[in-house]
Amino acid sequence: MTLAWEVSGTLHPGRFTRSTADMPALEWATGQLSRIYQELDDFFEAELSRTRQEVMARSRVDTGYMRSNAESFKSATGQILRLEFGWDYGRPLYAVFQEFGTRNGITPMKAVHETFYGVLRRLEAEVGGW
Repeated sequence: MTLAWEVSGTLHPGRFTRSTADMPALEWATGQLSRIYQELDDFFEAELSRTRQEVMARSRVDTGYMRSNAESFKSATGQILRLEFGWDYGRPLYAVFQEFGTRNGITPMKAVHETFYGVLRRLEAEVGGW
């Protein structure tokens, strides 16, 4: 009896794809990792401007200064993809009081908070499709 490995579908070359002659399944399996990583990277890239726009839109403070300090950054370190968004650290100073509220009467705005849960829902929908 002879056992033969047949591959159907597309192999995905990329960052994690490896192949060896003695283990043909390795290229397919690592290609899937490369495909998923690339899809996540593409998702975060699309969310980059969307998160900034959502934080700006949810800002109840109608000043250009506060809205202009809404930021979003995407970084990739090793195998970790990171999306950061919110108010530029320390600018404006009052953003933290608007975002979280105060016990003296400012109700929490939660612009970053609500945007985070929106991204999380979209990410779960994206990952759920795999």
